[in-house]
Amino acid sequence: MYDVDEFINGVLEGDRTAEENKRALVKVLDPAAASILKRLNIAELEKDFEETLWELFQCDTPPSSTKIIHFGVREAADGCNLYVVGTRQKEPPEFRDTEEWDWVGPHNGVLKLPVLSVLWENLSGGKEEEWEVVLAVVMIVLKSYLSKNTESFLDITGLSSVKITAGFDDGDLYEIPLE
Repeated sequence: MYDVDEFINGVLEGDRTAEENKRALVKVLDPAAASILKRLNIAELEKDFEETLWELFQCDTPPSSTKIIHFGVREAADGCNLYVVGTRQKEPPEFRDTEEWDWVGPHNGVLKLPVLSVLWENLSGGKEEEWEVVLAVVMIVLKSYLSKNTESFLDITGLSSVKITAGFDDGDLYEIPLE
């Protein structure tokens, strides 16, 4: 299995497109996971992400004092969820339950991403390695979106500057640089 930290750091520091990052991930996965990921429509996932993120921020925006917007990944009844929360603190809360955040978007900040749920369903076996693949895909999509849409992201959130983090509820966090 691949080193998730090394792969994600390569995504965050590199200039590859989402599709190029997906192909790079396919190359480092075991054959079973690679065949599932090959079928992933990354363009559809990017489109769903952008649309649902826009919808979320049309309903509610974080307070202007928000310093961090966090994209969290967690297991859910329907597979997995990607959700958006915010804090006025300079560092994310140690315990990343929704009660610990200063701002939680509508519907607990959950983004509707059916393609991500299908990916999890196809990979599911409950092993950490499958979760790592889902996290790597989330990081690919986030990096791609934010590198192309930094200005519009700040506009829809109503923030002039913010730190972006992502990761599992109970795992390491990664900071995604805004360009």
